[in-house]
Amino acid sequence: MSWPGLERNMSARNGDKARFQKDRKRKMLRRQRIRELVPTKTPTAKKPH
Repeated sequence: MSWPGLERNMSARNGDKARFQKDRKRKMLRRQRIRELVPTKTPTAKKPH
């Protein structure tokens, strides 16, 4: 049994899921690249005063 308009709604929903996943991966990769480029300070032991 086919519901009218169901395919259009499902494809739009799946399109949103795909776009969300692409954006999520893009953000993660961008953060990784930025973290590699930015020099990080190595934690040093604090001297007691």
